[in-house]
Formats: sequence, structure tokens, C-alpha cells
Amino acid sequence: MSMSEQVSSIITARQESVKISSSSRNKYFDGLKGIAIFCVVWGHLLQTGNNDILDVFQNKTFQVIYSFHMPLFMCISGFFFYKSFKSKTSIKGLVNRIFQLLAPIIVWNTLLYLRQLVYEYFSTKSLKFSITDWFTFMDGLWFLWALIISISIVGMIRLFTPKNESILLITVLIIIFLCAGWLSKTSVFMYPFFVSGYLFSKFDDKFKPLIFKYKQLFVISYIVMLIFFNEKHFIYTTGIDIFSSKMGLVEQLLIDTFRWGIGALGCVSIALILKHIYNNFISNSIICFFINIGMKSLQIYLLQSILLEGIFSKMISKVTFILGFNPLLPKTFYYEIFTLILAFVYCAIILKLVYILDRNKKISRILFGK
Repeated sequence: MSMSEQVSSIITARQESVKISSSSRNKYFDGLKGIAIFCVVWGHLLQTGNNDILDVFQNKTFQVIYSFHMPLFMCISGFFFYKSFKSKTSIKGLVNRIFQLLAPIIVWNTLLYLRQLVYEYFSTKSLKFSITDWFTFMDGLWFLWALIISISIVGMIRLFTPKNESILLITVLIIIFLCAGWLSKTSVFMYPFFVSGYLFSKFDDKFKPLIFKYKQLFVISYIVMLIFFNEKHFIYTTGIDIFSSKMGLVEQLLIDTFRWGIGALGCVSIALILKHIYNNFISNSIICFFINIGMKSLQIYLLQSILLEGIFSKMISKVTFILGFNPLLPKTFYYEIFTLILAFVYCAIILKLVYILDRNKKISRILFGK
């Protein structure tokens, strides 16, 4: 069986599982998570596959992906945090939620460190384990750390002032203006999106009519902002702290405002577009594929950190060294098409691996925290 036939069989085999899955799951949101995790994989392929020949921050496809995909994840996390936590409001429940995320962080960052040791052994023929080096690897999987910080802050506010939404908005300002110097830039960037998702969930009866009333305006505004999105709008290139920025306070504030704005518009636009597609093509095999990978988005995020990040780039480096050129031709449209197809292949293979690992509940709990 060819690779394409294997991918097709996985998509088809899981199409029925969408139809018979528990009605308690909202498959529309699974589809949103599926799009987001697919973009994570595609973005990492674009980033690691170019072998440093192409400045990926100038790649328009990469810019589109990074304008919305992680903000979308965080908005969805905040949305469901409100719905789940409102019926289980306790310190014990909050602590359990945090430790449920902390466990896979420790496990997978340890695996990433062991992977690095293997790389070093094959290049230097020596093996040196260091507690200090291991500890530095613990800051990996930044999204989960940002999620823990967001859950901790919003959860504590929920416990002690459950009806005071103004405190949430105050914490957003505190995080942005006072904590950017010592919190990670990714955590500072993500927190407003978590709060937005949380508040949208709480006041969805007020927000939904407005969004659908002005849906064309939201989508058009997002497209216009994409035109002006460039290298400086990546958090990795300009940071987020307005007081220590080399760009200057005003310029940095404008950049930060732009990236939060396009992130919010991107989340709304993708949600609206998927809603239209979901309502009309729910039985489509591709839509079912996105729903299925969305149902396993955490597991795919963790597995791709081992199987994709680092490994793919090393493979391309090796091939480029042997051939004397990069066969992916990164400065052509072929590169986007190739990585798009490869993203489907990667997601299908990782999804199959997740189903295999899920058969053993103990292994699944250790690796994924659930």
C-alpha cells in the first residue's frame, strides 16, 4: 500500500468514528482544534524544512499560519475552561487541572533532552548527562506553560471573585505592562486570548449576535491586516516588552497591538469560515479528518515535538549535504505544496500512533496526562 493510500485509509476509517462519537463532544470545536494543530505541524515543516536557506518569517504562508493558530488554541482553551470549571469550582479541581498539564511537560521535555543526548552521542561519540542541561529543557513546550499560567490566574480569580469580570481585564493589563519583563513573552502574548475565550464563553449570548452581524467586516479586516503582516510582527523577532524593546516604547506598543488585533480577527474569521463549511460539508472526509486530529490535538502537539521538530530539519540538512542543494526548492511555490502534503501525512501517521498508545491507559496517562 502506498503512502497516499495509507493516509486515505486512515481518513476513511476514522470518518465513521466522528459520526458515532459521544454526542457530548462539540465536533465543531474539534474541527477548529484540528485546523489549529494541522497549522502547527505545517508551520513547523515550513520552518524546519527550509534548512536556513529561506527566511521563514518572510514567507507569506508562514505569516498567515502564525497570525492565528496559537491564539485560536488559547481562545478555545479559555472557552472550555469556563464551561468545565463553573461546575467544578474548587482549589482541588484547579490544582488537578494544573498537574494534568505539568506531567506531560516534564515527561516530554525529558524525552526531548534524551533525544538531544542521542544526537550528541552520534556526533561526538560521548554521552554526558547533566541535571543543569536537563533542567534547561523544562521550558520547552511553551504553549502548555502559557496555558498553566493562564489557568492559574483565571482559576484563582474564578474561585474568589466569580462574578467580577473587571478583575480579569485588569490582570490582562498587569500581565502586558508589568509582567512582560519576567514572564515568558509567549505567556504574555497568549494570556489575553485565554481571557477572551473565557469571557466569550460566559457571555456568548451577547457576543455571538454581534459576530454574525458583522462577520463580513471581521473577515475583510483580517485579510487587510494580513497584507501588512511582516517579519516584525512575529513575537520571536521583536519580543513583547514595551519598556525594554529596541524598537522603542511607541513602536513596540503598535506592534503588540497589531499582533493581538490580527490574532483576534484571525480566530473569529477562521471560526466563521469553518462554521459555514461545517454546516454544509460535515460528512466530507477531509472535515472528518480535521475533527479527528482536533480530538487528539494535545497528543499530536506532544508527539510532533519529538517526531517532527529537529528530526525533519536534520534529515533535510543531511540530504542537502549529500546532493549539494536543497531538493525542496524553498524559494518556489513547490515548497508550500510539498510541506502541505507532508503535513497531512505527518498528522495521519501521528494520529494512528496516538490511537495505538491510547490502547494502554497507563502509558496514555503517563505520556499525555489523561
